[in-house]
Amino acid sequence: MTQYVILVQYGNGDADIGFDAGAPGGIVAIGPRLPRCTSEPNPATDPTADVYRYVTQYIHDPPTPQLNPKPGDGVTGLDTYIGVPVPADHTARLTSGSTTLDIFIEVSAVIVEWGDGTIDSYPATSTALAGYPDGFATHVYDQKAETGVNLSVSYDWTARWRIVGGAWQFLAVPNTTTDVNYPVSEIVSVLTD
Repeated sequence: MTQYVILVQYGNGDADIGFDAGAPGGIVAIGPRLPRCTSEPNPATDPTADVYRYVTQYIHDPPTPQLNPKPGDGVTGLDTYIGVPVPADHTARLTSGSTTLDIFIEVSAVIVEWGDGTIDSYPATSTALAGYPDGFATHVYDQKAETGVNLSVSYDWTARWRIVGGAWQFLAVPNTTTDVNYPVSEIVSVLTD
């Protein structure tokens, strides 16, 4: 129960308010007439949920790897190059209720599971993932797999946010992944007379 009471309410909704301290002397009038409230309270917002919704709507399509040799032409003992375009870093400012938020999203690494048990993580740069002949994202298969290995390429997303001027908080978001069936042949040398 509040100790504030309405002393007089006017036709337009304005009111004179008093305070009842429960002490001798009764109710004490407070200040000038108060105007009627003309706005509704804002519903409670959850900045983390608003940021997560924004980030998951922003996240790009899965990677589109370019392989050299292309699928079907892989050979044991030779370098297989992978080229992957990487989305640019993204910044945004978002309003969540009455709070303003900064958001930063990036691909922090590109993870390649070569399908033979080897997993490599590459920096998300055009230099590393340039493909043949200049990129350094390469792998040499030791064994043939004529029906193909399941080569998997993932963007490792990093998202962070903060209330403007506050400390950054990281938001866990799932990787986006592309799977490629990659057959690997074997070349066998034969000596003849």
